[in-house]
Amino acid sequence: MKTTKTYISRSGIIWCIPFLIGMIMLISGIFEQEAYGKHYSFEEITPDSIQIGDYVAGDITSFLVTGDTYITAVSAEYNSSQVYNVPVGDGYYIRVLVSNPLTQQNLFDNMNGSSKKVGFSGVVTSSPIGFNDGWYRQVIGFDPSRVIQDVVIQQISTNWSITRSLLGLEIVVICLIFRLSGVLPPILSREEEEAYLQAKKYTRSHNIEYELEHERKKLKTLEERMVQLQKEYRLGLVLLLLSVLGLAFASSVSQIYPNVFPKLQTLLFSLPSILILMLGGNMVYQYLKHAPGKLSRYYSGIKNYIPLPLEIEKCKLNIEALEEKLAQENALGPIYCDEIIYADF
Repeated sequence: MKTTKTYISRSGIIWCIPFLIGMIMLISGIFEQEAYGKHYSFEEITPDSIQIGDYVAGDITSFLVTGDTYITAVSAEYNSSQVYNVPVGDGYYIRVLVSNPLTQQNLFDNMNGSSKKVGFSGVVTSSPIGFNDGWYRQVIGFDPSRVIQDVVIQQISTNWSITRSLLGLEIVVICLIFRLSGVLPPILSREEEEAYLQAKKYTRSHNIEYELEHERKKLKTLEERMVQLQKEYRLGLVLLLLSVLGLAFASSVSQIYPNVFPKLQTLLFSLPSILILMLGGNMVYQYLKHAPGKLSRYYSGIKNYIPLPLEIEKCKLNIEALEEKLAQENALGPIYCDEIIYADF
């Protein structure tokens, strides 16, 4: 008779956490990139048309400059951002918060005579800074009321949404590959247990054949588990090598895309390699725990468990002893029967 038990695997839940994180990164990056595609141009911005959360993209080659005491286009500074005033529709201006050092340098060059086009992407937010009315009064013939004061455009990196989508896709693909290959366990596991109905006994003997069959199945399971550990060990070594190469690649690739937070960007590029490193390291660790040698014997003494090779050896010894005992009892004849036969005298 077989009984089936279904239970939730704790390790299955653990690997689902990075899978869900990858899905969130992938979906949010796709939606954000789609929102970028519906951005406003600076010419379309008016006080009535712009709303918080809208995306804006375009060139900011021209901007408001004051030259009372010295020529400057930076009307204020906020944290690491410089505030420039860019013309928009209907003769208005809007303040943009430029945080990228490369963009700041290009705008500074334009302020000093260069005419290069400076690309800018940003999102409309409520103004975190006050209005520097004195700076605008230095601009000859300029009316400060022409500046939209309630909102500003905060510079963002459109590469970040692409990066997040790619990282999310990498995490999802890695999790699915390892799950489908059997390396990662399922969330729900089913276990079938077979209960043997022991025949009625009419002597004090125990069922040696049943115990022998049980030990043989146990030996087969242990040997299959050892073979699986050896396969995972070889795969783990390959994964460790790939993770090291991936970390080096992530460090170099992150420099291609300028970002306000370069360390965070490098970490995000390195996240798939870190996950592979953890997975490969765990595979190697699980094998070394049970591999024949001094390390497994020493570690088993500390952690109080029996390595697989010792369990296999013990199981083989039990099988030999049971086979010998069964042969001895078979030589003595039957010692139990299924039915009781009553003789008539």
